Amino acid sequence: MEKTSVNFTIKKIMQKVEKGNIRFDCNGVQRKEDQWDLDKKSLLIHSILSNYPVPAIYTYLDDEGNYQILDGKQRITIIKNYRDNQFALSEVPEAVIDGEEFEISGLRFEELSQELQDEINGFSLLMYIFTDCSEEEVSEIFFRLNNGVPLNAMQQTRAKLGAFLINFVDDTLKLPFFKEKANFTKFQIKKSQNETCLLQTLMLLKEYPYKKFGANDILKFVESYKDTCNKSELEEYKNLFIKLNEAFEKKNKLLKKIHIPMFVMALKTSEEMDIPFDKFKKWINNFVNSYNAKSEYGKLCCGNTTNKEKISRRLELINDSLINYVTQEEE
Repeated sequence: MEKTSVNFTIKKIMQKVEKGNIRFDCNGVQRKEDQWDLDKKSLLIHSILSNYPVPAIYTYLDDEGNYQILDGKQRITIIKNYRDNQFALSEVPEAVIDGEEFEISGLRFEELSQELQDEINGFSLLMYIFTDCSEEEVSEIFFRLNNGVPLNAMQQTRAKLGAFLINFVDDTLKLPFFKEKANFTKFQIKKSQNETCLLQTLMLLKEYPYKKFGANDILKFVESYKDTCNKSELEEYKNLFIKLNEAFEKKNKLLKKIHIPMFVMALKTSEEMDIPFDKFKKWINNFVNSYNAKSEYGKLCCGNTTNKEKISRRLELINDSLINYVTQEEE
């Protein structure tokens, strides 16, 4: 038995599948189709877009010169199905490309920007090719193979928080707002997206001079803030989430990672302007219930969500909305 390896782009692999040069005839060692649920399929696409490692494809070369897949059928099939627009992604973290974050949840391949489509098509998969192997060796190869799962950058950031700040984060995430009102899926919580949201909110509250709203700047913020934060200040920030919880009667679909920091900053503005809480409550419920994805604010929530200019403009728009609403109420 001999083994070689080659890197093929996804585009090249799909061309070989369509031509019949990559085949799935090894039924004796292949798993049944559709073994992955939507979350796992979506995570694979997210891994490709964010340049996380994707397990290699294992094949053997048959007598006709075709690549018979030993392991990787699910991955190849899922990628093909996604490129064929057969499913939309579930709730996944933003895809990170060259430090930029892109919202991809709920999107089919055709709904991705050309840049993201090119990222998928140009992604290289490592393919191992076995030759001169017996059926027993084919079965043994399949038995020994394993899958891998990419890690979350925010899980690495957590180690930098320090005891005092990590206690604040953990206590705040246990508040009713995050447990009952905020709209995070189990998958997003597993990937620490609620923690990311909280730390991004702290960045805004502290007016930290971030360049991008992504993991790298969050890490820099944490390293600069962990030794200077104080209990009274953190209690003040925690109270903002307590009040925000009181502003909503139930969970709302707009209480997501991308909007929550904006809503907390609007609440802080209302307190600085001595706007009564009941007026703030009326405004924010009106804002979320009348939300229009085609509005200027809504459009700024699409595509690159870590862009500083977009975030600054969203803050301006949401504060203008609050002030205009309160002004009209008083007239």
